[in-house]
Amino acid sequence: MKRVYCILLALSIFSGCAGNQIRRMTTENAALQVGNQVITRQNDELTEQVGEYQTAISAYQNQAVRYKDEIQALREERNDLVNKSLEYQQRIDELTRKTGQLTWYEVVNGDCLWNIAKKPSIYGDPWEWPLIFFANRDQIENENLIFPRQRLSVPR
Repeated sequence: MKRVYCILLALSIFSGCAGNQIRRMTTENAALQVGNQVITRQNDELTEQVGEYQTAISAYQNQAVRYKDEIQALREERNDLVNKSLEYQQRIDELTRKTGQLTWYEVVNGDCLWNIAKKPSIYGDPWEWPLIFFANRDQIENENLIFPRQRLSVPR
């Protein structure tokens, strides 16, 4: 009987140790499963965020292409307007030379008598500026002070 008791005692001790080890392994396995679920959820959230960021980047890239195209169109339009402006100025100068009867000039910002006289449609010679000055003594007190929108007579 002593022998049976020892065997039963050994079996109960062994099963108790094995039970503890099985419980510990079960607890660890459950913790690992929870950790795996957390990691999977975080991975799914990050994947969703990456998709949102890629969509936003694509939208910004498309917008940048549209802006680039719009800028190019505006540059072309500006160049066309500059060319037209130059053509119109050449036509005005040509018609003025043909008629020879330009009797007045409207001052624009940045003008001076020297530059006005230098214009091909006026005299084509900057040294002729005193002609304009003396013809407009009623408007010009100082030859260095003329103002935009002043209308000056140009003697021929």
